[in-house]
Amino acid sequence: MTILCLLFLAPQMTLDDAIAAAIRIDVRNRAANVQVTETERNETRVATTIFGPRVSATAQGTFQQEIAFMGVGVVQPNVQWTFGAQLTQPLYAHEYWGRHAQAKDTTEQSVLTRTRTREQIAMDTISAYYEVLKADRRVDIARASVERAQAQVDLAKARVQAGAALKTALLQAQIDLDRYQREIANAQGLQQVARDVLSRLTGAPIEVGVVEPPAQQTGAGSVTQAIASAETSRSDVRAANKAIAAAQEDVKATRARLYPTLLGSFSYTHYEPSSLFVLPDVWRGIVTLTIPFLQSGTEYLDIKDRESNVSLAEINKEGLLLQLRNDITRAWTVWETARRNAELSDHQLGFAQENQKLVVSQFRGGTATSTDVTVAQATLNEAEINDVIARYDREVAAAAVRFQTGTLLSSRGEPSRQ
Repeated sequence: MTILCLLFLAPQMTLDDAIAAAIRIDVRNRAANVQVTETERNETRVATTIFGPRVSATAQGTFQQEIAFMGVGVVQPNVQWTFGAQLTQPLYAHEYWGRHAQAKDTTEQSVLTRTRTREQIAMDTISAYYEVLKADRRVDIARASVERAQAQVDLAKARVQAGAALKTALLQAQIDLDRYQREIANAQGLQQVARDVLSRLTGAPIEVGVVEPPAQQTGAGSVTQAIASAETSRSDVRAANKAIAAAQEDVKATRARLYPTLLGSFSYTHYEPSSLFVLPDVWRGIVTLTIPFLQSGTEYLDIKDRESNVSLAEINKEGLLLQLRNDITRAWTVWETARRNAELSDHQLGFAQENQKLVVSQFRGGTATSTDVTVAQATLNEAEINDVIARYDREVAAAAVRFQTGTLLSSRGEPSRQ
């Protein structure tokens, strides 16, 4: 059973369904989810690393010579067991605030990077979806061309039998019929490839029905507006801003190592057995203020390294903005070209349809030759294919402009953070 036959029984899938399915199963999105989860854990890790308590337990057995003090009691027991525990709790470290802000900025950066990854998946899905639509329409066009060629064979046969045309007219019509039947096979091959790509992207059955979506819009009136929109909306640009902010917070946190820290500790020890000068239970609480004056000097080099990271993050953003402008200008040019080609193809298709009808009518009346019909049929077939290609290329080009401006998912109701 061919794909076209299965389409009548297969479930239907809209473009939005395809995008949602592709985002759900794509390995790029799954990897991005893992990255987001990892960076979110870092926010907790910062607090536990800097302010998390430290608890330790000790146990010790001492075997020694027993010493008594003038018959009063034992000063040093022969065997003494010691059990204890110590709690250490940082009370204040200024580095925490910079590290916590850095972790939050890094998390936001990973979320925005994931959004850009999802936009790329959506763009790949849109391209694959329209390739399926294009391939299905090409199969329909090939079948329609075969029907027209078969009608021409029947007409030529009738005119030859009536003596109104030479046998060459029938032979020419049969040659045309064979050619268009081969085009069906070629179109079905392209259809199989296009559907296989969409199936691998979305996980849908290869014979799934696709629904013609509404026309895609660029979301901008000019290339200047598109660039301005991208500089504020694109998630990778916002991720670059978060990368700069995270690097700046890293500088603050590294510099905070030069600030004083406050540490509290509590210890408890039990001695068994106790002795004359050793109490059975001993506890101690200590609050320590540490003011660093010099830590080998490497802390100043660390600050310089972190400042260099800020400069690199800013340079990376500048490079991204330059690439962004080039990408949007190219995408806008492709869309303008595709739009004009679609308009011209519509006009060409209308002329080709009218010409084919006139030539066939003239052939019936004996005022046109079989060669005229062959040319008219080929011209119509080419115009139909060009119209389908131009129309769907225009839709993909419009979606590509939205992808480059960073509004592809938001325009479809997709949240930027999931």
